[in-house]
Amino acid sequence: MKFVRLTAGLLVLGPVVMIVGLLVRFLSGPADCQEAARPIILALERFHRVHGRYPDALEALTREKFLRRIPETTWNLGVMHFDDFQYWVDPDLDYYCLAYTEADVFGGIGPSHWDDIFYVSFRGAWDDAPGVPPCDLFTLPVERAGERFRASRSSASLRLLVKKLAEYTGDGGRLPCCLFLEDLRAAAGPLSPCTIDGTPGLCVQAVDAEAATFGFLTAVTKTPLRGVMEEVVLIAGLEPKSNPVRWRTVFRKDLAP
Repeated sequence: MKFVRLTAGLLVLGPVVMIVGLLVRFLSGPADCQEAARPIILALERFHRVHGRYPDALEALTREKFLRRIPETTWNLGVMHFDDFQYWVDPDLDYYCLAYTEADVFGGIGPSHWDDIFYVSFRGAWDDAPGVPPCDLFTLPVERAGERFRASRSSASLRLLVKKLAEYTGDGGRLPCCLFLEDLRAAAGPLSPCTIDGTPGLCVQAVDAEAATFGFLTAVTKTPLRGVMEEVVLIAGLEPKSNPVRWRTVFRKDLAP
């Protein structure tokens, strides 16, 4: 009988403890995730001032005593913020992104919408703020590298932009190559028409003494293994001694049959 009473008590007590725990998290701490993230952002900037770079992971902030602990995401009335804060860093371009996931849990049965909210360090703002463009983790490195190239027009910054373009994947399953080239124009500025190996293409050139130059071509090819026609963007460094020109594919999209 005592065992039955104990079991019944635990069955009643368990949900009560859970509800109390949720209420404590609900009512304590910062009112929203962006306020909760402020200590992380400030600690990241202090880390950068000391080391000249951002850390590879948030755990470095507690390991090196820039924070006592990493703040958790908060729960607000009607809104849940799942998981912990997410962090990405690009050491080449010296910036980071911080993010959290938000869901409206009282808009219906279960979450009615999901949003990933990003803070981008070189913008200094969350992407749900008025006038701030939404964050795209695929195109953001190209955007940042493009800013640096347009400011300096140096060969080093052009090569870094080309590196980020080569790493770019975007949504090649659905987007046409012309949208990739739009991202390229937005990053590098105006592109010059040129002829490369007898084929019309586009070129971008640095304006320093080295004057590094890269050319871009679009082409339609057939994949050797799948036998599918695809549209591709090719890139090559046009150095004076580059003969023949060495092309590499930086973007591809399957063409509809």
